[in-house]
Amino acid sequence: MASHVASMAATAYAKAQNAPDLKGSSFADAELAVNNSNFIKTYDVLVGDKGRAHLMPKRGIAVLCCMDARLDPNAMLGLEVGDAHIIRNGGGRAADALRSLIGSQEALQTREIIVIHHEDCGYSHASTWVIQKALKARTEPAAHPLVDQVSLQEFTDPRESVAEDVAFLREHPLVHPDSKDKISGWVYQVSNGELKRVC
Repeated sequence: MASHVASMAATAYAKAQNAPDLKGSSFADAELAVNNSNFIKTYDVLVGDKGRAHLMPKRGIAVLCCMDARLDPNAMLGLEVGDAHIIRNGGGRAADALRSLIGSQEALQTREIIVIHHEDCGYSHASTWVIQKALKARTEPAAHPLVDQVSLQEFTDPRESVAEDVAFLREHPLVHPDSKDKISGWVYQVSNGELKRVC
């Protein structure tokens, strides 16, 4: 418990030191159109035919990972545009990703599933009850039953959580049977980019 409290304190300090500037124009208003214009000019070089190919992932892979802004799944795996579905959510949790994964498998034939959790994940510092308390403080009582349903699926050890998610997927009746022996779990090191296989 003490380590969890210390982790939460470190997160609060980091928020104070690295908080985004939310004043003034939004990114969408100030930069997005210009950035996209520049992307369009380089599209044929950076993406080209890979972006115009059929929407079915070329490698038949679905990658499930965290939404953390420090993670670049294609880069860390050596994949390119069009190779795989990248399914992201807070913590990279499998239960949260199931709707997307079922669509990926049934409609677009992915069979291999790669689950990636990572060190220093925000969801290893988070607390469902703290978030619920904050939500109740800023919402009307009528919304509180919705708040009570919120679960961050937080964890303390990414090795344990990725093993839990791999087991969840292997045992789930809606995951394609051809995938059962093609599900692997990995932990990513944000400090150096290394992926370590857990299961």
